[in-house]
Amino acid sequence: TSGDAGEARDLWDRLVGIADEKRPVGGSLDLRELLATLRNCFGFRDHFDFRTDWEMILRRSRDAMADVETRIASLAQLPTSEDRASIRQKLASAGVCILVGESGSGKSALAKEISLADYPRTVWLTANVLDHDSLVDFGSAVNIRHPLVDILRAAPTRCLVVFDGIEAYTDQALRLASTIATELFSSGAAHVHLLISLQFQSADTR
Repeated sequence: TSGDAGEARDLWDRLVGIADEKRPVGGSLDLRELLATLRNCFGFRDHFDFRTDWEMILRRSRDAMADVETRIASLAQLPTSEDRASIRQKLASAGVCILVGESGSGKSALAKEISLADYPRTVWLTANVLDHDSLVDFGSAVNIRHPLVDILRAAPTRCLVVFDGIEAYTDQALRLASTIATELFSSGAAHVHLLISLQFQSADTR
C-alpha cells in the first residue's frame, strides 16, 4: 500500500527468505498462509477479486454502526475502560468474546468502540442481515460475489466480525452465524476476531 521502493525490496527479500526456508523440505504455502506470514510486517492492498465485495461489506457495516450511540444524549460517555481492557484481552487470547448484559447496558456501544479503536475493518452483522436460508442467499442479498469466509480469510488486515444482539436472531440467522464462526475457526484465520452481544435472558437459550 505504501508504494515505497525500500519496503518493496524488504518484501522481496522476505519472500526469497520464505522460499529458502521451504525449499529444502519441499514445503509450500497457499495465499492464505502467505498472507498470515506477512500480514503483520507489510501493508497490502485488497486481493483484486475481493475489492468490490469489501466495499459493499464495509458500507453496510458503517451504516449499521452509525445507529449505535456511544454517548448518553450525545453528551456523556460511560466509563468503560476496564470493560474495554477485558474485552481486548479475551479477543487477543481466544479470538472471540461474548458480551452479555441487560438491554440498554451498552454492549453494542462497547463493540463499536473496540472495533473503531483496534480493528482496521469491521463486519457488523445484525439479525435482519443474516436472516437467510444459506450463505449463498446471504451473499446475494448483500451483493457480494464471493463467500464471506473466503473474503475474510484473504483480508490484508485484522478484522472484527460483530454478531450484534443475537437474542433477536431467527433460527436461520443463528445457523448462518454458527456456520461463519465455525468455518473461520477451522480455517485458522487468526487475524479475524469475533465479538458477540446478547441479553442476559437469552444467554442460556442462545
